[in-house]
Amino acid sequence: MKQLETSDEHQILYKEINAIADNELARLVNMVPDDPINNFIILLEITRIYDYLNFGKGEEIKKYGFTFQEIDVLKSGWNLATSFLFKSLKTISGIPIIPSSEEFRKLSISLLYQFGCITLLRRTAEMIRSGILIADYKKENIFKFSMSPDGKAQFLDEMEHSYLKNLEDRLEQNKNSFYNGWELVDYDNVNSVFQNYGSFLSKRHNDPFSSLKLEDLESKMTPLLKSWDSGKGIMMGYDSTEELDWHFMAISTNALAQWRDEAGLHPDLKIEGVKVSHIIAVVMCLVSFNLKHIKFASIAEQQRKEILIFQSLTIWCSLTELINDISDFTNIEKRIVAQVFEIISFKASDAALIKNHTTKFMPLIINLENDFVLRPVSSIVRNPLNTLKDLLLLRNPQLTAEFNKGRESWLRNYLYAMFTGTRYHRIEGNIALRINKKFITDIDAVIYDNVTGELALFQIKWQDYHLNDVKKLRSKASNLTKELEEWTKKVYEWISSQGVDRLAHNLRVPKNKKISESKIYLFGLSKDAARMKGYGFELKEERIAIGTWAQFQRNRTEIGPSNSVFGDLFNTLKEQENEVVEAIPKPVTFKVSDKEFYYKDLWNVIEIDKN
Repeated sequence: MKQLETSDEHQILYKEINAIADNELARLVNMVPDDPINNFIILLEITRIYDYLNFGKGEEIKKYGFTFQEIDVLKSGWNLATSFLFKSLKTISGIPIIPSSEEFRKLSISLLYQFGCITLLRRTAEMIRSGILIADYKKENIFKFSMSPDGKAQFLDEMEHSYLKNLEDRLEQNKNSFYNGWELVDYDNVNSVFQNYGSFLSKRHNDPFSSLKLEDLESKMTPLLKSWDSGKGIMMGYDSTEELDWHFMAISTNALAQWRDEAGLHPDLKIEGVKVSHIIAVVMCLVSFNLKHIKFASIAEQQRKEILIFQSLTIWCSLTELINDISDFTNIEKRIVAQVFEIISFKASDAALIKNHTTKFMPLIINLENDFVLRPVSSIVRNPLNTLKDLLLLRNPQLTAEFNKGRESWLRNYLYAMFTGTRYHRIEGNIALRINKKFITDIDAVIYDNVTGELALFQIKWQDYHLNDVKKLRSKASNLTKELEEWTKKVYEWISSQGVDRLAHNLRVPKNKKISESKIYLFGLSKDAARMKGYGFELKEERIAIGTWAQFQRNRTEIGPSNSVFGDLFNTLKEQENEVVEAIPKPVTFKVSDKEFYYKDLWNVIEIDKN
């Protein structure tokens, strides 16, 4: 077996794999019916498949014999399939459905799988060209690939969220008053110690909506469950109660608070003249409705065998009724709720936008434009605000600048909240460094340690890395690495020419505070991704330490109230820049036409253990 080594060989392979994908796509498109109704019937079925793979009974899903890698590829096919299947139904009354037979189900699964394989091949070609994936072997109709040695570094930043959650769980379960030198303070009482001189750490705050949550849900929901003969099969129906609605709304509210921060959608932002706070309120309702529907389906699957769960998971309803229900529940004007739906709804005119969008994409609302909508429950598997943001940027890439507004100050406020108390002096706002009135660079956050004289300077980045589009990720990775290296050089060049006293003056550090150049530490703080070695862009600059927000939070906690907080943080983050991920590869082979594609370690199992 010969491993491909030269760039020319990989470029040839890149073109060959794309050609295979294009030929397979042309074959599939020829199989797609012409009329919108039949197109929609297939779209509905593949959406039902998507929902069932996420929320159907595990034993039933296993009957199809899918590996977890095949399920992943199946889901990846929805975007491409939908780009060809979704046509406007403006002129059609109602929603066209047919019974979901086992034969039609298998045909739809096969179609979705084939579209997913095309998406996989396109990503494979891009990873080959970028060096993330290595072609170990290619002969006739057999292709074998493995990740490059640096490729697995992509997992490092993703794992930080799990590491941080494990730490927060330990703190929450800690029955002692201290942890690692920190005095633990309940989040609700943290304001009382802000001005104290001491080492205090707030625990994760209590759920403010816990009183709305119900115990023993099944006993309360089962009597409300009923069968409904749709004429196309026995479907699921149910009533609800006010206390039940508030239970799921409480869960949704907590989820949206986290999702909003993750997506970086500031409540004060406006999209097409509509406040993001109104958009979030509507999304919150839709998420709560989905959660309730999923729970009813779970109960029905156990207790009401006559109900066809496969057909019942994906919801459809009247848009007018949905607008009225949400307006009544939230007290937001119907006019505004309708505007929100115009923004968040996925329409036939959007279908072409996701043809080359390889990130998994499932909208909350699929608008048929005849007063009927589809509501896939799988839309909440992934942060629906990220999905919405993807849709809005696909429609209008210029919105990127709008989304970025306020993010820097948002993350700076979170950062400063970690360094409260009298030990630290924090500088509000962004600081510009100039020479003879010429702008050189800026500093996004400044913290001075009154005890040690250490000065921490931060460059804050908040790019969106929830995508898996290889081109976009590599572009973002390249930009981040270059920008942080350039920033570091400019800051130190400025200090070299202007001196530390001038720096202290520009940073508005109190005159009685002394700064030593040996105690200046530069940090690059990125919201979700910092270590770009896995995308082919390794940080060469040694005078800056980089980390994600979750990584920085975790390390700040674990370092504790040390004698050299910023020095220890800097050194720890530098050590973690080149950590190695221990992953268990899960090899898999996919067959496309008469060809086989073997992936040694594109899918992996990673054990999270950060005590």
